[in-house]
Amino acid sequence: MKTEQLVLGVLLLVFALVLVTPMILAQEEDAAEAEIELEDAGITPDSALYSLDVAADDLSLALTFDEAEKAEKALDIAEERLAETEEMAEEENLEAAEEAQENHDEMVAEAEEAVEEIEIDGDAEANEEAVAEIEEIQNRIQSHSQKVAAVKNRILEKKRATMDPEQVAHLEQVFAKITAKAEQMENKAAQKKENAKTIAAGKEKGKGKAKALGDESEEAEVEDEAADTAETELEEETELEEEAEVEAEEAGEQAQVQEQAGQDTEAEAE
Repeated sequence: MKTEQLVLGVLLLVFALVLVTPMILAQEEDAAEAEIELEDAGITPDSALYSLDVAADDLSLALTFDEAEKAEKALDIAEERLAETEEMAEEENLEAAEEAQENHDEMVAEAEEAVEEIEIDGDAEANEEAVAEIEEIQNRIQSHSQKVAAVKNRILEKKRATMDPEQVAHLEQVFAKITAKAEQMENKAAQKKENAKTIAAGKEKGKGKAKALGDESEEAEVEDEAADTAETELEEETELEEEAEVEAEEAGEQAQVQEQAGQDTEAEAE
């Protein structure tokens, strides 16, 4: 009898844990998202001064010549644009939210380009410094992606109750573009870091090969040749990846056109 009661008690405890654990995790996730706060949006797209604000940010970025610093600054501006998107979405000004989203994506693209321009073909010390810079930027990008996800979730959760389905779909599209751009940037930064490590490894390999041959005069030449080979291979891989991305984007655009055409046909039939 006692054994049966013990077994029953254990089963009830397991059942309770199965029910309660997902609820606790969901609450913790919601709390974490609520804690993620953005910088003040400042001047927003519905202001007459917005174009001046954007121009000032563009000029500041253009006058930043260190590529790592430029990437960091571009991400700072992207976060400001994300805050503008959230504020405009809160006010249900979808046109202004979309404008802020487009400017956000431009800043992420600027950061992506700056990361790509970070020199990774120097000596071992320079390469190590480049890897450290890229890792720091990677951390910023990951933080930004988390903020994008949090903003998207809390805005859509609020607005589904007050907006019609068409408006919600428009808002979902706006945040889907922001999310995709942030993810693309994250992937590019990760690839850049791997490229830097590969080139550094190639140089070390060439250095070791020259030493093994016992001819130190050829060490630098062999080292550079190994690095050039690694860099060429990486460039070829990058070209293939970019071609695949372009094809995927074109396929997505074609699918949207076909979907819109189908909707227009249905509307005409009604």
